[in-house]
Parts: sequence; structure tokens; C-alpha cells
Amino acid sequence: MSDRPNASQSAAVATPHPQAAEAAREVLEAGGNAIDAAVAAMLTLCVVIPGSVGVGGYGGSMVVYSPKTRRITAIDFDSRAPLAYREELFADPAARNTGYLSVSVPGVVAGLDRARRDFGTKSWAELSRRAIDLAERGFPMDAELKRHADNFAAKADPVSLRAQFPSGVVPTVGEPLVQRDLAKLMQRLADEGPEALYHGDIPRAICRQVRDHGGILAEDDFARYQPTVTEPVSINYRGHDLFTAPPPSGGILTSVMPKTDSVEWSTFAFGNFALISSRTSRKTAITSSSEPVAFAGSINPICTLFPTLPAKFGQFLSASSQTVKT
Repeated sequence: MSDRPNASQSAAVATPHPQAAEAAREVLEAGGNAIDAAVAAMLTLCVVIPGSVGVGGYGGSMVVYSPKTRRITAIDFDSRAPLAYREELFADPAARNTGYLSVSVPGVVAGLDRARRDFGTKSWAELSRRAIDLAERGFPMDAELKRHADNFAAKADPVSLRAQFPSGVVPTVGEPLVQRDLAKLMQRLADEGPEALYHGDIPRAICRQVRDHGGILAEDDFARYQPTVTEPVSINYRGHDLFTAPPPSGGILTSVMPKTDSVEWSTFAFGNFALISSRTSRKTAITSSSEPVAFAGSINPICTLFPTLPAKFGQFLSASSQTVKT
């Protein structure tokens, strides 16, 4: 008899950080589904790779397959420009990328919560637990995070620098990165619900800081923000239908994949699912053959989940992946 776990009792997780994979594993073992695990992993990534995604991150997307409805849904939680946006405000190209004028409505929390409410089974507090613990206790600074942090520190104003690093100094590689203010914010969202980021004193404080320094973000921008639930973009590749979020958070797949038709992919087989993920990914993908399938990510390099491909199609699997027996 084969010692391979039955596909209906197992799942695969691929993330760019082991802590996020561990968060997903804990949720799956506690009875959560793939969407729960994806949200938990993404919230953990908000703590451990803040240079790529964060609670204040400007946006992302999720593609979900539901076996109950046999439908594939895309959730677009890209940021939205402030209502006060005017083209002439951005005559200086640098203003589009850095500084308070470039700040738009953060969509990550709202998008993940929409996915959780529509397709998940766990509470926001349950899915935040590991992320909050890591922010409060800290974790060792690695070389990649140090590179992002140094880049941020070189551009940040003193207030922003001390908000991220209270001492005003970026920890060295190996030293703990402790983010107690972030832990307090995430704990508050766990206690009051993620909508607290969009209504009340939290957005009021954010907007005051932004507008006092030349930005245009307003409380009404937060209050009006809603993720968009839409149809994914699809393409048929080698006889298989592939799905991705629509532009601007996705859609690259539809133009890239036809050009790789001659590529021989390495093989990854496990039960009845296949996972494809770039090693440079800053996204999270989770799949289980008998549960909903989720692919979630912030706006960063490409990672794509193909939930129904045959075993020999192949994969590039991140080093921080886990196979979870549930």
C-alpha cells in the first residue's frame, strides 16, 4: 500500500516565508479551509516581509475555486486613489511613488476579510493569532528583510522611521525585529473586527498624518472603500483552463503563458492537485482537492495556482512550502 497521504486528507502550502507556511498549517490542522489558511498566511507575511505586503499595503487579489458551486471567483482588493486626486497634483513623477501624496487607501485588510467572510470558516481573530504573536515577540531579521528595511529607512521621514523602528535604527541581520505598535493594531482589528481600519479613529489618525504632510487621503476614502468581486481572466494552455485575477493586479498570465508553450516544466505530483509557484514570489497559494482552493497575493512578482492540472504538469515550489496532512 502506498504511504502517500490521500489527496482528500492533505493540502499544500507555498509562501515566501516559513512563518507564513506554519500559520497556514496551524489553521488547516485546526479545521480551517484553504481560504482560512491563505488569509492567515497573508496576515503573517504582513509582519515578516513588510517590504512586500503589510496591513497598510496598497492592494492585492485572490482567486478562489469553490467545489460546491464549481465556480471560480476573483477578489480584487487593489487600492483606490483618493477622491481628491487630480492629475496636476502629480506633475513631479517622484510624487507618484514616494511621499505622503502617493498614499492611497490600503486594501489588503478589506480584501482578505471579504475572502474570509465569503469563503472561509474561521474568525478574523483566529486567523490573526500567529501574526500578532510574531509582531509582539519579534523574529530574527534576515538579509532580505534588512535590504528592504534599509531602503525604507533611507527614504522615510523621521516620524515614519520611528513608527517602524522606535529606536530610529534598523536592526542588524540576526537581531530581533519587534513591532509592538503593529501588534497592538492587529490585536485591535482582532478584537473589534477588520472594519475598524476603515471607520473611526484609526483612519482619522492616518489621514491627519497624511494631510498634515501634503497628502490628500481622507476619511471618506476609507469609509467608501470596498473590494471588487469579479470574474477572473482565463486562458487555455496546453488543453487546460488557467485563471488569474484581472488587471491591474493580475492578467499578466494571459500574455506570458502562450510564449512558454515549448517549456518543459519539472514535475510535482501529490494526489490530485498541482501547485505552480515562482521562487521569487511574494504571494501565497494554498490548495486542497476536496476543499475550496485559494490563491492570494499582494502586488508583487508572479505566483500562479493551477488547481486542476494533471500530476505531470509541474511546479516551481518555494523553499518555504509545506505539505500538510489534515
